[in-house]
Amino acid sequence: MVTTIDVANYFISKSLDTDGKTPDKLKLQKLVYYAQAWNLTFYNKPLFDEQLEAWQSGPVAPSLYQYCKNYSSGEYPIQSQQTNIFSKSELYVLEEVFRVYGNLNSTQLRKLTHRETPWSGARLGLSKKDSSNEPILNNEIRAYYQNFADLNSEPPKILDIAIEPEKEITVTAKFLDGTTQEVKQSEIVNFILKNKDVLTSEKRKPRRALLSLPS
Repeated sequence: MVTTIDVANYFISKSLDTDGKTPDKLKLQKLVYYAQAWNLTFYNKPLFDEQLEAWQSGPVAPSLYQYCKNYSSGEYPIQSQQTNIFSKSELYVLEEVFRVYGNLNSTQLRKLTHRETPWSGARLGLSKKDSSNEPILNNEIRAYYQNFADLNSEPPKILDIAIEPEKEITVTAKFLDGTTQEVKQSEIVNFILKNKDVLTSEKRKPRRALLSLPS
């Protein structure tokens, strides 16, 4: 299986080939996150083994952070692109992610991940300034992003609505008594905090309750 460094290397090389620039560290983290997210969504399997974490700045692969932290964005200690390490389906995911997200800057990508429930749900109860290494679970990632995919096409595609800044979806909250309620994405955190004692959840964690996302 490939690593987060392999995936980052792909995006660095792709960016250099496209516009002669390397992505900054924040953008690189977000592209690697979306590569994992869409591989999970399209093929129901992770692209790499590493657990992504919900840091202040958004989803982060810790190994990639450690690898690049002592270098400027233009001086990554990463070798030139080796696409032969990826399978055909993996390479397709990377190309599709770059097609959709590659033109967004790091600030835009940060805002995008912050309004999406895999990251915001993992940081439930934390302030914007709180540190956290809470994992962003693969099943939550796939449950969310499948709402923004055309899984019936061959190959599957990321829909344009995935990056619409004002896109609002609803999720289905399940209560202990079996009833459900539709909740707007922007209201999820407050809703869980208000109803955490009566929501069903995996391992009794309230944030696990909001996984049923209508198409």
